[in-house]
Amino acid sequence: MREALGQPMIATGGTPGTGYAPAYDRKLAMELFPKNDKIKAGARPRKLEVKFEGVIKPVENHEYAEATWEVAQSAAEWGKLEGKRVSLKVAIKEGDNQWNLDDIKKEKYSAWMVGGPEGNNSPGLPMRVYVPSGTRVERMFKQAKGYSTGAVAETHVIKGIARSGRQMVVEAVEKGD
Repeated sequence: MREALGQPMIATGGTPGTGYAPAYDRKLAMELFPKNDKIKAGARPRKLEVKFEGVIKPVENHEYAEATWEVAQSAAEWGKLEGKRVSLKVAIKEGDNQWNLDDIKKEKYSAWMVGGPEGNNSPGLPMRVYVPSGTRVERMFKQAKGYSTGAVAETHVIKGIARSGRQMVVEAVEKGD
């Protein structure tokens, strides 16, 4: 009874259950299809057209002007770049919990602090950047070897849009030298 219901056998002896849907003999299954094309009842083969259409994601290629940490450490110099796409070599420090831009919401972006390529030996204070949540860029930020004191283990080149107050919305990231 349990085997008929698809449940495992509990009693000792006998043969164990064979599964929920045992394979039907192929030769017997092929006899289910009518041989005469005029018969409309029963199962019959049907032509199915198959198309392999993947989703094509648009690739945006932007030009990024190269900026240095000396420009990024100065609020006045960084302010001149506002709204422009720039690339900057940095050392990723740590995650942050402040979102100071009105159009950047914590539901869609994570905040991070980055410093100059030499870490604490770089002049100026760390800079806040915003990274789109759930993206490859955010994964790279999370996997980065952050710094606190001492030598920086790795640097990254971040690319994105410069914003006021020494902030940046990151669009791409790659490992530095």
